Amino acid sequence: MFIKKVNLALVTLCAVFFQGILSLELYSEERINQWKVDIVIEKKPTEELIKSRKDELKEKIRREREAAEKEGNKENGKILGGLIDRIKDLKKQVEDKVVPLLKDKDDSNLDKKEEDDINAPVLVEISISGELLEINNKYLSLLPTIGANEIINIPMNQVTSVTRNIIPNGVEDIIVGDNDFRVLLRDGSELIGEPTSLNEESLILFLKNTELSIPLPINEIIRIDREKVPDGSPDYSFPEFPKKHIASLSTGEVIAGQLLPSLDSDNWLRISSPILSSEVPLSLVNSLVFPASQETLEEVERQLAQEIKIEQDGNNKLPQDDKIEVNETEEIKVEIAEPKIRNLVSLSPVGMLWADKVQVNENEVIISALGKDGISIPRGSVESLNFGQEGLPSSAPVLVWGGYSDEDDEYLKTVNSLEGRIPQRKLLRSFAKVPDPDFVRTLKRSRVLLVPEMEGFRRTKMKESMEVEGRGCPTWQETMRGHLKRGGNIIFLSPTGEALSFLNECGFGRLSSGPAAAGWELTEEGKKTGIKLDGFIKNVNASYYYRRSDPWEVWGQAQGGVDSGILLGRKVDRGWVIIFGSDFYQQNETIKEVLHSLVKFNGRR
Repeated sequence: MFIKKVNLALVTLCAVFFQGILSLELYSEERINQWKVDIVIEKKPTEELIKSRKDELKEKIRREREAAEKEGNKENGKILGGLIDRIKDLKKQVEDKVVPLLKDKDDSNLDKKEEDDINAPVLVEISISGELLEINNKYLSLLPTIGANEIINIPMNQVTSVTRNIIPNGVEDIIVGDNDFRVLLRDGSELIGEPTSLNEESLILFLKNTELSIPLPINEIIRIDREKVPDGSPDYSFPEFPKKHIASLSTGEVIAGQLLPSLDSDNWLRISSPILSSEVPLSLVNSLVFPASQETLEEVERQLAQEIKIEQDGNNKLPQDDKIEVNETEEIKVEIAEPKIRNLVSLSPVGMLWADKVQVNENEVIISALGKDGISIPRGSVESLNFGQEGLPSSAPVLVWGGYSDEDDEYLKTVNSLEGRIPQRKLLRSFAKVPDPDFVRTLKRSRVLLVPEMEGFRRTKMKESMEVEGRGCPTWQETMRGHLKRGGNIIFLSPTGEALSFLNECGFGRLSSGPAAAGWELTEEGKKTGIKLDGFIKNVNASYYYRRSDPWEVWGQAQGGVDSGILLGRKVDRGWVIIFGSDFYQQNETIKEVLHSLVKFNGRR
């Protein structure tokens, strides 16, 4: 009887043990399938909020009036007694710009935009975690982790993003192979994989961490670059060959010409020019740059036109001058294309693909992209989905954040320095003290976050703002890292003092001020930024230098062997964090061009 009880106890213990293992496996699998869904719901503003918005508008008008008066006083100080014409011009400026600001605005005097801003609905952001079941054209189906065990269907027009809570084991450990290339596409997509073949229509790319081979249309490719370049290979700076394909080989040669199908194999690359035709295996290619398809077409048409000679045989003779009839030209209406709304699919461990449509089932993410429908990607290879994104990474806006900057000095001068280089509509502005929903939403639309000198930053002030205004908001570190994970870049201008602690709190590493110099010069590592400056670059007022500190790369080295730099950068996730020690209090064309190159920088050149 005792033996039977012992056996029964052992059987029970084994059952509990194996049930525990099974539960653990199910729990792990369940956690991997957990996704965070971000949704936005519109609510009507309360009367208190409307009143607060009106007060903010009045305060903004007051600041603009003071800034205008301050600028007017500066101009008056520069005017000499005998320059009557200049005085008249200044008077006209004051009448046109300052006087309207002096008028108090009441509710009946608001323009339509201001009235719309005051009465704009409140956007409430909500995050829900759970098991993602399906995404179709109308709804997202989710089984929430907390609450009643019931499936909820969320309208897709309310969903902004879906992010995997836990990356499957092994994905982050995947390393870049010798045959992996980064492919940049004209629609802003960026993929990493192994090119397996090339023909006259497409490049076949085997995507990293998937079983998917995808044909990429030739006319949609900007360039492909080998991720792991062998030691001793040349850099990626090319001579200018407009309207031609350019190939950089691991043997050191640079070939320019027209890309044509290989005569022998689709594993080879053939570039033909009027003088020379070269054919090399894909395995020797380090980088390949593609011209815009329209540029190539125009070049071919131009060459053909030069070869055509018109014979005046009587049938096509030119009309006499007195017989020329001039037809009245009709007015041509130019249609401005609306910004295209797309969805961003981020892949694990790297890569992103812009899709027109996204659907999700139990095992796959099915997208429409690059003019093709039904592209199937394993769910395990997808890290996140962002819906309703406007614009493209290559042409997305630049967000200039001045929450702790001097709005009327360095911030304004920084924005003005990009005038004529970047369209004003591409320069978004924010003075948020905390990463509130408006700031986060604007940042998700942007490719670059530009931070002018944080002159007014104090840790105590930021902490107070987060406690008062930032309740429920993500931390600055979460916000910044989220931008970098989406492939965005962050540029800090002249961070000093306590502003350096902000970088450290965001997880970018410690930096300290370094020995100054009379100027600086670009390093070999800095050439990837595309800055086209050689030799010594003089400082402007004010310039700051930083001590060399791993893992930061020094791109602008202090002159004279001083161990510090004015321009530094480091790769974080899919993006770059860049430090440029010029605060733009004073500026010249050289410094402006440096900033423009940094804004355009996409990680590879």
